[in-house]
Amino acid sequence: INAEYGVPCSTAMSSRDGKSFEKVLGGKLKMKGMPTESKKKKRKKHREEEDALAVSEEPQHGAGSILSNATSVMGKDSVFKDCLQTGDCLLVMHPTTLAYETRTIKAVLSNVSLLLAEPFSTDLISWVDYQYIVNPHVRKEKHESEAQEVKKKKKEKREEGRTFTYQTKAASTWGSLKTVTEKLGKTVSKSKLLEMRCKKVHDRHC
Repeated sequence: INAEYGVPCSTAMSSRDGKSFEKVLGGKLKMKGMPTESKKKKRKKHREEEDALAVSEEPQHGAGSILSNATSVMGKDSVFKDCLQTGDCLLVMHPTTLAYETRTIKAVLSNVSLLLAEPFSTDLISWVDYQYIVNPHVRKEKHESEAQEVKKKKKEKREEGRTFTYQTKAASTWGSLKTVTEKLGKTVSKSKLLEMRCKKVHDRHC
């Protein structure tokens, strides 16, 4: 029994052991092979991008109404730019044939103007309501193409920004040093860069 506190020694020891155990478990365990926080963030960002691209392929009601003249479509109170892209489909109940007709969108010119790949059976000469069907495959391809273009531009910018800076003796009586900066080519490896640096090392006391 602990004479100072009047409690059994075994109880005091177990209490100290418990506190030590809590200290050990206070932080997250980082074991080899476990995904780092940065990888988790990348996966989360990738999931968010996939969710953004996961659109419904069911017909959706479009804002406003439309007229058509051959492959040209004019809108009234429409927002084509906000909801339509090249490759999506336009769906209307044709007032003449009383049948649904679907046409692929060739280009979205503005919120009130777009072009179709082919015209309707006859021109829509009176304002009619319309629906649209999103093409997720075309949108995914466009998104991937834009992502590749961004990566390509970043890579080119990095390569353009690669420089090699060193000091060399200036052509003067006092033997002062001048700083020289050279642009590196795309094919210069890290080992080659190290070799270049070693050759440019100088002893100031010489």
